[in-house]
Amino acid sequence: MKEYIIDHPHVLSFPKRLSGWLIGWLCGLMWIYLVLPIVILVAWLLGNYQLNDEIRWFGGYKDLKQLLYLFMLTLGGQCLAWIIWLVWRSLRRKQRHAKAAHLPVTDQQLSAFYHVDAEVLANARQAQLLTVFFDEHGKITQIMPEHVHHAKQTP
Repeated sequence: MKEYIIDHPHVLSFPKRLSGWLIGWLCGLMWIYLVLPIVILVAWLLGNYQLNDEIRWFGGYKDLKQLLYLFMLTLGGQCLAWIIWLVWRSLRRKQRHAKAAHLPVTDQQLSAFYHVDAEVLANARQAQLLTVFFDEHGKITQIMPEHVHHAKQTP
């Protein structure tokens, strides 16, 4: 069985949350490092000369202009790579969905695949409320079908 993606951050373990936070923090620092010279150059070009020391620190006006060109070239390359990736994924998805026309899965196949008794599965199909418990590897440990009967209310 494939590993599961947890879409609820509060369910993640502490090491996973910590590593996600650290990676996000490092990516933010990287973007600040890359964008800071561009912000300084744009501010200087707009007439804010308070950042002259920073312009000299980054190598002067020509180096900052060259850095702006490289930044825009890198940004354009990233956008182009992203667009190519999106087109490739959409084409691949169409091919995958075209191949996905299979025969319906029977209850016996489902019960064999999930290691669940066929009688429990049939009972679960009739339930109006179903609770499924999993272990840490994603295997079904317990199925609790509940038949909810609503009484008619008279006004």
